[in-house]
Amino acid sequence: MHYLTGLLNGLLISFIPFAHLLRDHPNRGTYLIGLAVAIYVIFTVLASSSIWQMAGRGGWPSLSKSHLRPILVDGSNVMHWNGAPSELVLAAILRDLRGLGYTPLVYFDANVGYKLYNAYANGRMMAARLNLPRWQVEVVPSGVVADERLLERATRGGMQIVTNDRFLDWKPHFPRIGEHGFLIKGRWTGNGVAWRFPQDLKLLLAA
Repeated sequence: MHYLTGLLNGLLISFIPFAHLLRDHPNRGTYLIGLAVAIYVIFTVLASSSIWQMAGRGGWPSLSKSHLRPILVDGSNVMHWNGAPSELVLAAILRDLRGLGYTPLVYFDANVGYKLYNAYANGRMMAARLNLPRWQVEVVPSGVVADERLLERATRGGMQIVTNDRFLDWKPHFPRIGEHGFLIKGRWTGNGVAWRFPQDLKLLLAA
């Protein structure tokens, strides 16, 4: 890839001088078209390689909120909305959010795998279980407080959080906790999710 990058830079730098040298050549147009095609092909290869490398690392090119409509999900809380921790309940609630037009970004405590499967599960495993892209799921490392990571992301990105946790211990550090609509609450009814303030979700969609 470094070779292709150097070649592309060389072609771009030489294009104008090359065109000047060929100004009187009878096949000038043909040569310049060939050079332009070579630049385009190399650029396409480099761009495709960069995208696949980002996807392989679990990252993805950033998109604006108008494309994503991101909403944070406290996965370790939501999976308890029917009592015992349940992957099925969590997955159903995530589907409901997607049906409303949101892109859920799910955060879990480090012990989520032990609670659901009696075994450790990292972000890649949880994303696969929930049928989500890797970049939409984060399992925090052991020793890291997921609540703090979640609240920091919400504050930094201006996003809401789906959770029934009131985060009272964190309120002095994150004043947005007291704002109406910052925390989106709900419950599992057996037939689906019942949002406590469904108008908040509609207001978010209209924003």
